[in-house]
Amino acid sequence: MSATHRSRPSPKPDERAIRLGRQRAALIVYRLVNDEPHFLLVSAASCPDKLTLPGGKVGRGEAATQTAMRETAEEAGVLTDAPRPLGRYLHRKRKRWVFPTKTFVARYSGRLKAYEDRTRRWLTVEELADPSLNVSKQIRKQLKRAAAQLSEDRAAA
Repeated sequence: MSATHRSRPSPKPDERAIRLGRQRAALIVYRLVNDEPHFLLVSAASCPDKLTLPGGKVGRGEAATQTAMRETAEEAGVLTDAPRPLGRYLHRKRKRWVFPTKTFVARYSGRLKAYEDRTRRWLTVEELADPSLNVSKQIRKQLKRAAAQLSEDRAAA
């Protein structure tokens, strides 16, 4: 290398850059009360005042449906019927990480002892519209979508 040519230092990674994380799976659990769906939300592990869907990272060799059911049992202590696919959303964590998340819908079928100490809340779509609830826009959108799908299913039956 000549004395006049200097190598540039490699750029530092941008600390604000969004990073793509591993695939997640989440389960929208519902139960009907007077023919109205109530949806299960749990407190987030990292922020207990925030409500979220039970879910987590898909393990190696594990199907997304298995992850959703396992995480629901661990976080919320509930059993469900077989889940149906609903859609996808991007789960943001610590403002930098984004996890593509598959969502599923399943009917509540029983209770277990939860492994994790989480608050559980059953809410209607109308209750979810309350802006004072700490629920992300993506999750509200998924819950509205699930409610519409359940309504269509009941109308078709």
